[in-house]
Amino acid sequence: MKFIFYLCIFLVVCKGGKVNKRLNASIDDIVNSMTLAQKIGQTTQVDFIYLNDAEGKTQYDKIKEWNLGSVLVGGNGCPDDEGNISSQGTCMKADNLLWKKVADLALVQGVSVTVDISETETETVIIQPLLGTDAIRGNQHSVGEILFPHNIGLAASNNVENFKNSAKWMRDSVIESGFNFVFSPTVAVSHNPQWGRFYETLGDDTTKVKEYSKAFVEEAQNIQNDEITGVLTSVKHFIGDGATINGYEEGDSIVDAESMDLFVEDNIKGYEGAVEAQTGNVMVSYDAINGVAMSVHPFVNEKLKATTEDGGLGFEGFVISDYNSVIKTANVDLPRNSQKMPLNQAYAESFKVGVDMQMISDKVEDYQAMITGLVNEVDPQKPKIDEARLDDAVKRILKIKEKMGLIKVTSNKQDLKENKKIVKDKEAEYQDALQAALQSLVLLKNDANALPANKNTIKHVILLGDRYVPVGNGEYKLFSDYDNIGAQNGGWTIRWQGYNGNDYWTGDLKVKSKASSILDAIKARFQDAEIHYPKYTDRSDLNTILTDRNTFRNQLNTMKDQFSSANTLVINVLAENPYAEYMGDINCSYCQGEDKKGCLYDLHDNVYLTKSQPTRLEIKTGAYEKQIIANILQGKSKVVSVLISGRPMLIDDPLAISDSFIAAWLPGTTGGEAIIQSIFGEYAFGGVDKKNNKLPSPWFSTLDSIKDYPKYVSNIQPKINNPKFATGYGLETANEHHLYQLSINICIQSINSTFLIGQYYDKEYDIENEVKDLDLIQNTHLIVIILLNYKQNSITNNVIKFEEFFINDFIHLLLAAFQCRLNVNKGGECPLQKNQAVQFKQEAEIYKFMKQEKNVDLNQYLYSWIISDDAETGVQSLLLDNKIINNQYYQQIHQFLIFLIFKYLKITKCPKVKECHLYQVLLQITNNKHFRQLIKRWRKLGTQTQLDHLVVILQDGWPNQVSIITIKNWISLFQMLKQ
Repeated sequence: MKFIFYLCIFLVVCKGGKVNKRLNASIDDIVNSMTLAQKIGQTTQVDFIYLNDAEGKTQYDKIKEWNLGSVLVGGNGCPDDEGNISSQGTCMKADNLLWKKVADLALVQGVSVTVDISETETETVIIQPLLGTDAIRGNQHSVGEILFPHNIGLAASNNVENFKNSAKWMRDSVIESGFNFVFSPTVAVSHNPQWGRFYETLGDDTTKVKEYSKAFVEEAQNIQNDEITGVLTSVKHFIGDGATINGYEEGDSIVDAESMDLFVEDNIKGYEGAVEAQTGNVMVSYDAINGVAMSVHPFVNEKLKATTEDGGLGFEGFVISDYNSVIKTANVDLPRNSQKMPLNQAYAESFKVGVDMQMISDKVEDYQAMITGLVNEVDPQKPKIDEARLDDAVKRILKIKEKMGLIKVTSNKQDLKENKKIVKDKEAEYQDALQAALQSLVLLKNDANALPANKNTIKHVILLGDRYVPVGNGEYKLFSDYDNIGAQNGGWTIRWQGYNGNDYWTGDLKVKSKASSILDAIKARFQDAEIHYPKYTDRSDLNTILTDRNTFRNQLNTMKDQFSSANTLVINVLAENPYAEYMGDINCSYCQGEDKKGCLYDLHDNVYLTKSQPTRLEIKTGAYEKQIIANILQGKSKVVSVLISGRPMLIDDPLAISDSFIAAWLPGTTGGEAIIQSIFGEYAFGGVDKKNNKLPSPWFSTLDSIKDYPKYVSNIQPKINNPKFATGYGLETANEHHLYQLSINICIQSINSTFLIGQYYDKEYDIENEVKDLDLIQNTHLIVIILLNYKQNSITNNVIKFEEFFINDFIHLLLAAFQCRLNVNKGGECPLQKNQAVQFKQEAEIYKFMKQEKNVDLNQYLYSWIISDDAETGVQSLLLDNKIINNQYYQQIHQFLIFLIFKYLKITKCPKVKECHLYQVLLQITNNKHFRQLIKRWRKLGTQTQLDHLVVILQDGWPNQVSIITIKNWISLFQMLKQ
């Protein structure tokens, strides 16, 4: 019996063949057993690069030597093949596998503490470091990863699910890279768009800011049984970043005494949501409130850490400074307009107000020596850190580490590495990112319903939008923003300031990230001969660029007689350069004086930007683009302008020449595909419920309206007056299925009456509006006659060239084809021929047949089939995510259609189902809102009348080029139906 007892104990404490000893020591015991050096070390976070020796080799053992609580990847750090971190060179190899090597080298350098757990027993624990990385809307330090839209775009989607998805996929990618601490989310309220971090904000609706923050933190940390199984979130930047006067980065918020409660209420909601979600960390801001820098501001204790009874949020995690923020507090007064102070005083004040961990770039020894001196200080007249306060800071840090499993009782180095197993579904991640990008786009103008464009009538797509910008070392380069994935992602992409161009999205990296520019998405839909844009031979030489432009202009001029507003579409793309933080600030007064004191822009940390900071937040169409639109096309086209930016801008100039105007924000790696789907109606602006694609904050109309804004005075809510577009604005379009005039007459016949329903469908069309009394067709046979009058290239004599089916017609046709194939399989004839009709019972009979054939239900049948025919892809390839399926009937129809296409129609040219274009098109169809409306309509009719009888008459036989989504994509399907 003893043997069995001890065997059970062994099995309980073992996992995966490795012994995971339970931690007996309490956090209090551990802290009491630590040396002062170990305690100070745990409050220190340092940049990986400072671990490097003179030869650039990263000395990971310094983590243990300095007892570091955390190490971070700076904005520009990347590893080489050996795991050495550098800000020089490229990051082309910095994928998750290489970052995992860095993480493993760091995690084994934990701090060893021997703890007395009783009078006779001790326990040695290893305190591992937190590994911090910027993960603003994806694991952007890692190449080949999918990146979601920035916060402002997610806020424009007006869909909290997009925040959850962004957090989920970021979390999994960061875990895969071995890191455990992410500097996100930013939960700032959108105030002044002149701020260089405006794209990190969450809109001006503070209720939604709270909702988004809470959702992101919950998904990212993924707390299970009080353990953080995901990654630690650092919610930032407490408090009021973005609320600084004129939007200055590292600036000052102006708040009078009467308005302080309003200021706090306005800007604290994101932290409320994060604390409710149990975030383990909060980062303080560089900014100041009334000249008091947040690194030393009493609000950290009073408004964040204090209990709710005492007016705080009751935050129980630990607080970290921003990068060298205390050093800046001590040494720099402008632009935050704060008082300088000795560095030791700044550190003492920072700990006193509640900051627990200091993020520093270098000089660890100097920092730790200074903190040691402050703790040991005995002169009451000098700055001091109380040791009890230091212990409190360390306890807060270690409690979070304990929740993360970073305090271990083991000496096995393999156990100290990140061993969580992540299985990522890249296609699902791509679809989530694409959904977020689609829903983030805001349509600001759409004269004469120019969008959506009909891609089946468009014969010429002209792409415009070039920028000739500096790239460093006195050199310039031309970037075409319709083919600029870097610009789509903006700052915080690979490196701090981001990149123009496609260097990090070529070859395998492009395949892995599934990234697409606007040009990529156009090429997927049109032939090369239909796509027109300048072909540059040397993008660095201005004379060559001018020659190539002239060649392109002449080509268009010779073709201009072929152009018309019906067949020609201009996509004119305007974009900001990528930027981050203060390098994105606009019109800072400190940058306009002679000495430039307080002008952070003059640090020139961004090679793409002009020498002097811009004073106008404005964007204009280039002279070359205007010349082509005005002088060559001369109204013979529709012009769609797309603005890729991190914020609202003055857009009067491009707006005036555009039929439609899209604010695309910074839509991420899927941005090109999302923009083109929206232009051509594959996605409808507004989404299914007309709630998506809305401005999350006002779009200002003049620079005067954002001057000295925001300022909290007289307890009056600051706001942008007379905006060009208000919060919530966003035009809507119909899905492409509504917009085609079809030569389809649908007759519903019953015993008592006959109804003629529609010559075509448009966005207002609804069968229920035509059939005034549905009771007239209850309990009768429903006969649907679909007359497909089809002639290639004919649009005269009342014969309309039809190019699309409405979704119910598609279902009817496939059901008829299925019945036809069943008859043939049984040795009979296929009655689905010209001028003949096929009748069969409702689809339940087909399900019954399928069930009898395999004696299993539909799901099991599909599962068995997919396992046998496509084991690699698995059952998830065929079953739509439950979050999209709202009812069982919808699910059944969806599964049936997939079954039909991939099994009975023998479409076998796709070895991996998810990569099959037909599968992707099918998902588009079944996600369409009109499909859902159809299902609701059928349910109203009752089961006896739902497709009780179906008659399909094809007047011209099987068309060779009938299209469901587009003619080109579905030829193969109908060729198989003919066989």
